[in-house]
Amino acid sequence: MISLVTLSQLRAFASVAKSGSFTRAAYELRVSQPYVSGQISALEKRLGLPLFNRVGRKAYLNEAGKIVFPYVEAIDENLKNAERSLEEFRGLIIGHVTIAASSIPGTYILPGILQQFLTKHPDVALSIQVKDTLQVEELVLKQQAELGVIASHPIGQELAAEMLCVDELVLVVGRGHHWTKASSVSVRDIDQERLILREYSSGTRILIEETLKAAHASPRARVEFSNNDAIKEAVAAGLGVAFLSERAIRSDIELKRLVPVPLDIPALTRAIYLLTLRNPKLSPAASALYNIITEKMRPS
Repeated sequence: MISLVTLSQLRAFASVAKSGSFTRAAYELRVSQPYVSGQISALEKRLGLPLFNRVGRKAYLNEAGKIVFPYVEAIDENLKNAERSLEEFRGLIIGHVTIAASSIPGTYILPGILQQFLTKHPDVALSIQVKDTLQVEELVLKQQAELGVIASHPIGQELAAEMLCVDELVLVVGRGHHWTKASSVSVRDIDQERLILREYSSGTRILIEETLKAAHASPRARVEFSNNDAIKEAVAAGLGVAFLSERAIRSDIELKRLVPVPLDIPALTRAIYLLTLRNPKLSPAASALYNIITEKMRPS
């Protein structure tokens, strides 16, 4: 029975099992969704059992699928290792690399580096997933991304983290705010302002709230946005004040849409880290990308 199962079926099964979605699996495998559905149906027919419970657009492994999954995962990983070894043997930098990044590095740091990487290695296909910090860690842990870049140290011990550079958070207001003329503002003055923040799982928000708590500051009101561009627009419109990455607001300050405000506490800084699994066997393409990221971002 097993001899009738094809590698395409096993790869489709592994991708659906890990992503929980036929649509996501089709995207990751660069095929159509009907193709993935056909491969899964053929595998289920040949094994004589359904492998997934389908709930709306999600697909969950049933008990039979849970039995099969570790064996298929091992086969899939061995095949990937074989492909990587052959690529190394040929000395080629080809294939597909997925890199996950939190908002600041994904939006303001990586694009220029990736452009240089693709200029040097044009045969590599890249997927860049911009997520919040915890989602980036999860993608790397689940091996759905070979590399991750986040603006905080990873929470768990399963990931290797290499510090790349330091990012500073700056308190900014709109140009009509009464702080624009202030030479310095006390962190406790933020208590009287509406503070605009990222979502709870954001590394930026975690740092801001830890800093305010240490200074015994508690803003009277908070507004939450899911991305930095929305926060910039909200501050410019006078909705409140915000701490934003210096990298994200350079052009806004030059255009005088946002005004930086000095605080009476040390600058808020956080390190940016490059994540991999511990002792990873990176593909040649991912290894080359790792090298160029560390070369371009590490302090000289």
